[in-house]
Amino acid sequence: MALTEGRHQSDAAPRDTHAQAGPTAVDHVWAVVRLALGWTFLWAFADKLFGFGFATPAAKAWVNGGSPTTGFLKGTKESALGGFFTGLAGQAWVD
Repeated sequence: MALTEGRHQSDAAPRDTHAQAGPTAVDHVWAVVRLALGWTFLWAFADKLFGFGFATPAAKAWVNGGSPTTGFLKGTKESALGGFFTGLAGQAWVD
């Protein structure tokens, strides 16, 4: 109570100094970045699923019985956890 003595009611209430002006150019840039990042991950998933030929041939696609993680995980033999990741390659629960 002692902190508000002598103040007018309008001074005690918080003021909203930021007007709602709508989206700025930075908001649009971040929206484009978010969409591009989402598209990158969606494309990688769709390519592994259907085998469009970009990184995964159709014969190795997930819908054709291929294992999308086998090639990547088998290439980790030389790393510190290579044995662990090589053991995960080709297992259904990892795909």
